[in-house]
Amino acid sequence: MDLSKLKKLAIFTNKDLKLYYRLKYPEVYICRNKTKIITIEKGKYTLNENPFCYATQIINPSYISFLSALNFYEYSTQIPLKITVAIKKQKKELSQIKFIKINTKYFFGYNKIKYGGFDLFIADKEKLLLDCVSYQNFVQVNELTKLIKDNLDKEKIVTYLNRINNLNLIRRTGYLLELVGIDLYEHYTKINKINNYILLNKNLKKSKNYNHKWKLNINEEIYI
Repeated sequence: MDLSKLKKLAIFTNKDLKLYYRLKYPEVYICRNKTKIITIEKGKYTLNENPFCYATQIINPSYISFLSALNFYEYSTQIPLKITVAIKKQKKELSQIKFIKINTKYFFGYNKIKYGGFDLFIADKEKLLLDCVSYQNFVQVNELTKLIKDNLDKEKIVTYLNRINNLNLIRRTGYLLELVGIDLYEHYTKINKINNYILLNKNLKKSKNYNHKWKLNINEEIYI
């Protein structure tokens, strides 16, 4: 069978097999062609060996972020075991893809690009920073050095921070950007009235170092 029609699809289903090839029992055809057709999950298949080609087409909407995006943009040499994809609802991870549920209000700031001839949705670099700072279980703070040094758009970050409206995220982001000469404090002087200090890295123990401007305990060294 000529698979040229399926090669144009990042993902195809049994319905597509019936539509293009008039197969009465597409499941039997899939079973007989396991060497050509890759099963992503039940009822979803691909001819693409590179999971980046279909990672953000399994669930709509979704976008690549965290360590996979850092590696994609060459901000990190660390290669994740699975592609990290942000989604709105919980979903079991697949053999090559890890789905990360994020708060609905964080679901913006990503672009559609072409990858391998298919649509790929990925966080822009400003949103990538905020994702990583917000969800620290998936990226260490010290992995963000190259990202914060890459001429980030200050106004876009302020717009994104205001949209998310999370004071702890503002404090951590403000400190990190100040390390590379980007000062957000004029937009968030209300931090001066805060009495409590939070950890820069939520996953590490408290240190003896403090940043009084952003009311942070600096418990992880960032080398700029």
